Amino acid sequence: METEVGRYLSALPFVAAEDCSALSAKRPICLPALEKTVSVFENLPSNTPWACKGRPSGRCLCPRKSRLMDKNRALWNRESDEYQQKHRDFLDDNPMAWGVWRIAEAELNILGEVEGVDILELGCGAAQWTIGLIQAGAHAMGIDFSERQLDHARTACRQIELAPPLVHGCAESLPFPDKSFDVVFCDHGATSFSQPEVVIPEASRVLRTGGVLAFCMSSPLRDICWDHETDQISPRLESNYFGLYRLEDEGETSYQLSYGAWIRLFRENGLNVEDLVELQAPEDATTTYSNFVPLRWARRWPAEHIWKVRKAADSTH
Repeated sequence: METEVGRYLSALPFVAAEDCSALSAKRPICLPALEKTVSVFENLPSNTPWACKGRPSGRCLCPRKSRLMDKNRALWNRESDEYQQKHRDFLDDNPMAWGVWRIAEAELNILGEVEGVDILELGCGAAQWTIGLIQAGAHAMGIDFSERQLDHARTACRQIELAPPLVHGCAESLPFPDKSFDVVFCDHGATSFSQPEVVIPEASRVLRTGGVLAFCMSSPLRDICWDHETDQISPRLESNYFGLYRLEDEGETSYQLSYGAWIRLFRENGLNVEDLVELQAPEDATTTYSNFVPLRWARRWPAEHIWKVRKAADSTH
């Protein structure tokens, strides 16, 4: 049976229909059905009348490419090979796990039962999570703005002869109709590198009623304890908590809000907070992300956390 998302993507004027052939069935997609990612970033026709099919009236489909987004995208394309060389094995060994310490989804139960569930991963990278979810029976797909990261995802898919639909696009302007997914999630991906006031409404828009948005990211506590002079974490408060928004680090832009600002943003977009899981590093934990925070620090204070919010039944978003 053809899915609504598959039909929608294949109908877009800038996506070749054959690129979407693998999106047509709600089942694991075996290669060679998906040799290329669907791209909504490249070759956008300048004269296309953007009818915004499936989206609220007046909402533009084309990616809102900003200077900061282009900078982040260029950085990830440039550093993807080094990143994968350093972290791939660690992520492959723990595909369905959260944060830099890879705490298992089976332990945290953030996503719940995934078999038969339509799931979108924002900032899928090399698609470890997305592949793991498909192997667990989910109807999962990933989106990422980095071409090079998706190259690594396709390589991983070929090695195991199983591939999720992969979309080259932007979390700030998702190329999907309203109410397409039961779960939208992210693990230190696009929600960290996108403007919160843009990505949260987009995630809410593509969620079905009762659907879950979950994302793991750096905690505000870690961000205000970061010492920019030494470029490492401090046991002291170093920054203005009330000034949290755009964070610059070695050419990369990320975003953070205060706890109250996050809650207000969720409520404004029809999302009810179900949980905030503050991750404590296990006593014997190891990580390849040693520059994120030392184990001793992460044993005492939450360096990362997972927001879990649910789309309200009476939401108009």
